[in-house]
Amino acid sequence: MIIDSFENKQKILDNFLKIVAFEDWSKETLILATKNAEIDEKLLPIIFENDILSLIEFLTQTRCQQLKEFAEKDQDFSTKKTHEKISYLIFNLLNFDKNNKIALKRLVNFYLDPKNFLPIKNCSYSLGLRPINQSLKELYYVSDFLWKICLDKSDRKS
Repeated sequence: MIIDSFENKQKILDNFLKIVAFEDWSKETLILATKNAEIDEKLLPIIFENDILSLIEFLTQTRCQQLKEFAEKDQDFSTKKTHEKISYLIFNLLNFDKNNKIALKRLVNFYLDPKNFLPIKNCSYSLGLRPINQSLKELYYVSDFLWKICLDKSDRKS
């Protein structure tokens, strides 16, 4: 099996979402999820190059792909007005993670955690402004993805 395969990433993500309801979004939690997925933690830099930030990116991309497939299966989707499509897509995107509400609330806390902004003595793992940057990047990605699903008819079958 390829080390950085979708399957390995998904196993780690599934374990991470279970654990993060009780822990913080952190590298330590990611390591624990990797161990629980029965994957050697030494492979983590290959699987998720930027640790927790790469995991967040994978989560966003995976959910958007699920949303696209979901919308393609809905025969009434193309008949909806654009604002109805956007509402429908956002509702279903949030619905995918209805069992992960606490994990997603903790993700917001991770993005805004003040300790990320300040240099901490004896801390080998400082993220600086990268979580805020990641949140904006993910927001843009999801927004762009939603509009492409709603407006881009070039890849839709007539």
